[in-house]
Amino acid sequence: MLTPEEFVELKKSIEDGNAIDNETGQKILLTILEMDTNIVILQNALELGVQNAQEVIPAVAEKVLAMAGRTDSKSKKKAANYAADVTARYEIAIQLYLSGAAEKAQEMLAGGFSDSEEIEPTQEADNEESTN
Repeated sequence: MLTPEEFVELKKSIEDGNAIDNETGQKILLTILEMDTNIVILQNALELGVQNAQEVIPAVAEKVLAMAGRTDSKSKKKAANYAADVTARYEIAIQLYLSGAAEKAQEMLAGGFSDSEEIEPTQEADNEESTN
């Protein structure tokens, strides 16, 4: 995989009009394959995290009620509503991060990027998480 330093050198070389050699081309292809594999792994992990949250949060709410000896329908309804709210906020925080990251990636692809730019959680996702 190309290191960030090698990538910067390659970018400058291409911008200067220099052709890349076969070895560099192979490194680029390997880097793309590794990045694609990492994206698939991260997408699967994110999907698993969301699915587990949808199952675990309500189950925890029910278990807490049971452990507290609360069996009345009013308490169960409040716990279910709270669990749904927490799950929704979790999903919204993820969606905000993903939309911000996608927007940042498009900006980077459209206008180039500096060596220090990274995709980080958006301000909206940070605000959403802090309200939880």
